[in-house]
Amino acid sequence: MAKCSGCSSTTCNCFLEVIDSPTVTLTKIGTGSPGDPWSIQADFIGSTVHDGVGIGSTYTSLSVNSPVSSGEGSVAIGQFALAGGGAFGGEIAVGWNTDATNTNALAIGTGAQATGDSATAVGPNTSSSGSSSIALGNGATATANFAIALKGAASADDTLTIGRSSAASIGFGIAIGTNSLASTGNEAIAIGSGTNSTAGPQSTAQGAIAIGGSNGAAVNGPRASGFSCIAIGSGDATFAGASATGDYSIALGERSSAADTSIAIGYGSSGTLLGTSLGVFATTAGTQAVAIGSGADATRGPSAAGSNAIAIGTGGVAGVNGARASGTTSIAIGSTTTTGAAGALASATGSIAIGNNSISSIAQSVAIGSRATASTGASSIAVGGGVDATRAPSATGVAAISIGGNDTAANNGPRSSGAQSIAIGGGTSGASGASATAAQSIAIGRATSATHATAVALGAGATTTATNQVRLGTAAESVSIPGFTKAEKQIYPATDALAAQTASGLLAGTGIPNNANGNNGDFYFRSDGGAGSCVYQKRAGSWVATGA
Repeated sequence: MAKCSGCSSTTCNCFLEVIDSPTVTLTKIGTGSPGDPWSIQADFIGSTVHDGVGIGSTYTSLSVNSPVSSGEGSVAIGQFALAGGGAFGGEIAVGWNTDATNTNALAIGTGAQATGDSATAVGPNTSSSGSSSIALGNGATATANFAIALKGAASADDTLTIGRSSAASIGFGIAIGTNSLASTGNEAIAIGSGTNSTAGPQSTAQGAIAIGGSNGAAVNGPRASGFSCIAIGSGDATFAGASATGDYSIALGERSSAADTSIAIGYGSSGTLLGTSLGVFATTAGTQAVAIGSGADATRGPSAAGSNAIAIGTGGVAGVNGARASGTTSIAIGSTTTTGAAGALASATGSIAIGNNSISSIAQSVAIGSRATASTGASSIAVGGGVDATRAPSATGVAAISIGGNDTAANNGPRSSGAQSIAIGGGTSGASGASATAAQSIAIGRATSATHATAVALGAGATTTATNQVRLGTAAESVSIPGFTKAEKQIYPATDALAAQTASGLLAGTGIPNNANGNNGDFYFRSDGGAGSCVYQKRAGSWVATGA
């Protein structure tokens, strides 16, 4: 029976229980007063601290800076376990070669190291060195204050990692998932898993969020590298996950990319310079541009490349463009499902194209309708539709207007090619639409033609023959005007052969006609004339009463 080295008693009141072992030594610590602590050393028990407990197959020491007051209540269990070193004790080390060396530190598991104040390390080779840090799982490390690592590495204050090889190295960062990374900027968040660091999600800016992974070791998972940006979307074995590189940018979907405070939502979508891209392969390249719609590939997706441009619509056939708005402030709205016919195209500043394969390719031009074309002349307008470019309206003159269409490929729709010309009227299988080819000419009606400057052709088949002319219908038609008709110049009736002539015009009025007016050969009807003075004819420069 072992004896107390302090009082040589085997049943003293200094210790509650005497251990029956031939190798046990009880040593009074201090002056030997009844209240002094004990040290117990044995092959299986070791303690050098008041109220401490050490259990192990070899000598285990619970040592502290102040063996009398610090380390109280500490526990070490396991070969080479070490518990102690904190200012106020409470250390617990359980397992082979474990260390709990700060106040209230807890180390459990082979090689676990809890060296921070109130730190917790649970699992083989875990390490928690930050104050109140927690490391759980094989190899987990929590090296900063209040950091939490579950099989990962949390190396900055208030960080959280969950998953093998996850890492959060910036304040308040969160990394959840195998090979996830939150670094560089505070409050970064990375959620998702990858087979390696390339495939895992990476959030590397303040407030950035990256969610997803990839299925290829050489393919990037989602990347969020802009301030407060968001990248959500996993990659596969070939294509990368979402990428948000600009401040405040948002990228959602595999292969999506958002830079410069832009938004890209949809597989393969791309945004830049405050642009907004919504849909599969929707793309913006101009400042504050908008692209909406989905295509099976980048060719068929909508694209807004101009500053403040808007593109809405897609190409439904391989190799055919979706809507394209490449001009500054241009607008292109229209999809297509036809081979060889692209979506709407607005390629010039301020141009507007609305409709399947509509084209507005000159500044401030407008094309509305399937295959309507406004080109060549600035500010031209084409409104109407056709199943092909021949039957659709076309406005090619400066500020020209063309309205209408046609129902047969053999005949043109309306055409306005003269500057400020106007062509209004669709065609049929037997006749073209209206045509205004001269400057300021106007053609209104099916098959009308205004080929002379400032001339007007009005009515089906009407055709101008001179400048400044107004033609109403054709010779086979009559013109009926209910009400009064007033003319401010001579009226030239047809010849006896019903041909046009200008040799003799008709005038009328009160009193004798003035010789300064009218032309030789003209007739004048006097409303207040008497017998022999009602009708005058101008001859040799003078008006002569005809006797009627």
